[in-house]
Order: sequence, then C-alpha cells, then structure tokens
Amino acid sequence: MQGVIDFSERGLDGAPLTATETDGLLGRPLLADRPLVTYLRAAEQPQFCLWNHRNGVVVEGRQAYRPDRWHAGVALLTDCRILFAVGRTDGDRTIPVGLSDVRDVSIENRLLGETLLVETADTTYRFPCWGNLDPVRERASQLVETWRTAGDHLDRARRILDRLEERIGRGDGSGTCSLFETVEDELDTASEIISSSPGADAVLGEEITTVRNDLTALRRQAHATRADHLFERAERRWDDRKLEAAFDDLEAARDAYSRAIEVDAEKPSDEELIQRRDTVLADRRRLASAPLEAAEFAREVAAATEDPEAAIRWWKTTMNRYEIVYTLDWGRDRPRFDVDREKARDALEAAVRNLVEAYCRGACEYANENVATHRSDTQTPPDRATELLDGADALARERVPDMREDVRSLRNDIIPEESTTDGRLPGSGVTADDR
Repeated sequence: MQGVIDFSERGLDGAPLTATETDGLLGRPLLADRPLVTYLRAAEQPQFCLWNHRNGVVVEGRQAYRPDRWHAGVALLTDCRILFAVGRTDGDRTIPVGLSDVRDVSIENRLLGETLLVETADTTYRFPCWGNLDPVRERASQLVETWRTAGDHLDRARRILDRLEERIGRGDGSGTCSLFETVEDELDTASEIISSSPGADAVLGEEITTVRNDLTALRRQAHATRADHLFERAERRWDDRKLEAAFDDLEAARDAYSRAIEVDAEKPSDEELIQRRDTVLADRRRLASAPLEAAEFAREVAAATEDPEAAIRWWKTTMNRYEIVYTLDWGRDRPRFDVDREKARDALEAAVRNLVEAYCRGACEYANENVATHRSDTQTPPDRATELLDGADALARERVPDMREDVRSLRNDIIPEESTTDGRLPGSGVTADDR
C-alpha cells in the first residue's frame, strides 16, 4: 500500500471509504468519528483516496492540520471536490475544497515521496503522500477543467440573463430573442460538459435548472411586456387614425399574449394573460367595424344638419371617412376590416355629391344675405358665397365632373355680372373678353 487508491480499479467497497476504528486500513484507522463514505453527497463519485500517517494537510499561511498518533490524514478526490480529513481522537478535522474553486493541481517532489498541491484563489493546500500522484494530478486537472468550463458557460448565461431582465424592465425588446437563444445555448453546453460526471451534474445541474427556470419565467414576462406595449401603441395609432397600423399592432399583441401563455411559468398568471388577450380581441373586433361606423355616423349627422356651414363641415368629414374606408386593406388577400368596397365607393361618391350640393346651398344663402349669424367683420356674405362656389367648382372638377355645369349655372345666377379691376368675373376664373 503506497498511500494512493484508485477507485476506478478496485471499486468503492471496503477500505478506505468504510474504514473505522475497528476495521482500519493495515491495522490503523484513518478517522476517529466516522468513515469517509459518510461524507459523500448523493451522486458524488470518489476518484482517488490519498493518506499519510503524520503530515496531514497544511493550509499555507493559515494552519497545519495533523493527525494524532492513532489516526491518519486523508485526501479524497471526487468528481465534485477534494476533501481533506484529519483523524483525531478529540474530533476529526475536515476541509472541503470545491473543484470550482481550484485554480491548479500540481505535484511537488520531495526526498521521501511527493506532495499534492491544490491551489485556490486564497491559498494552497499541501498534502504529502508516499504514492504515485501523477494519475491523481491528471484526473484532478481534468475534473477542474470540466468544472471551470461548465461554470464559465453558466456564468455567461447568468450575465446575459441579467441583461435580458434589465432590457425587459425598461421596455426595450430589441434583440431579446437572440439573447434568449444565447442563454439556452450556454446552458445546453454546460449541461453537456457535466453529463459524464454524476457529482458535477448533481451540483451544477441544479444551478443550471435554476437559471433555466429563471429564463423561462423571463421569457413569459418578455412576451407579456411586448404584448402590453403593442396594445398601448395600437391605441395611440387608432387615436391618430393610423388604422391599419393599429390593426397590425393588435394582431401582434394577440400573438404575443398567446406565446406568453404557452410558456410554462407562473407570472403573469394564465388568467391574467387570457384576460389581456380577450381585451385585445375585443378591441380588434371594434376596430374592424369602427371606420365604417364612423363614416356612417358622419353621413347621418351631415344629412340632418340644416346649418350650411355645419353641413359643409360634416359632409367633408363624411367624405374623408369614406375615403379611409375605401382604401383600407387595399391589395390584401384576406381583408380584416368590415368593408364592402363597392358599397364604400358608392357611399364615397354620394358624399362628394352631397358636399358639392352643400357648398351650393351655402352659397345661395350667403348671396341672399339670409345667414347673418355667419357674417364676419372681414368677409361679407357675397364674398363667402363666391368662396363656396369656388370650392364646389374645384371639387366637382376633380371628383364629379357631371355636376360642374350646375355649379357654373348657379354662379351665373347668384354672382353679380360685374368685372373686377383686373377684368375677371368674380369667381369665374375667366375674363370678360374670354366669355
């Protein structure tokens, strides 16, 4: 027995894992309180066991832990840590060093045997031993590299997760999809690295699961937050009469809420997300019919309005609203708004004709000075009549040419046939000589 046991060669049964005071190794117990096997965690796999009879373990710059004359010093390498244990009648001393904290494992040659050096950020542990430590160093270095590499991937996943949480918290959804995928990749890589080490998988696997759960919760929150912002923007665009853009946002918000519901996380709750999605769907239904309803409402008000100026304003509104209705979903294979394009075109033409007629009626009343309440200090009724006839003529020329002759005829009836100082007839656009 040279002070080193390779468990890959002899298995885990028997000494030194189960050595006690009554069945010690070579007639000498290793520890006083309890055997090494009782210190193993679930799934932790022993790799090598080292022992010495007098030296114990020295923690540089701190303390030397030495066994008494009846026991030994032990270093147990597992796939999770290096456990230094020193047997003493007054109570065993144990010093666990996690492999994630180890920077380097090396060997120092001595005159009588070798010393295993385990370096961490804070100190170096020195464990003298008679046996051949090369296989121990090689295996320990492999395990340390496994822990370091897996830990690096896990740390990167955590950092990116923090960035994601910060972005989502301030409402910045740009680039979050790629960041989510990056976190997933980092976690998958860490899991693959530790898959061959049951102990590392038990410890780091739990941490990976925690980060993965946090990522899942954040993904749900991200979808819900994006849906909230889309819904708010849809409301603003609706108010600004950007109806198709508002419809796009409502559909995107609906989809985002659905994706949030599909993510297996607790917050926001399914009930809350379903309620928000139902609100979006209700607004979507209202928006689909709102443009036509608004145009029909304006037409009804315009038709019932007797005041000439108010009637003109309402027929303008009606015309503008039917123009919006007519152009909605232009070129789309699957219309979203409740619009019959042929009926909308007919209603738009009717609104244009009614506006021309409203101009003409207003011009008649102003020309006859029958609407005194609409006079201003700067404009006399005849001036206003000319202005309205100009508007009627321009609109008829552009949209309903067959009504232009009626407008010209009305102009001849109500505008005095006297030339202006530049030789043009009032509102006619032609000179007297041209006529």
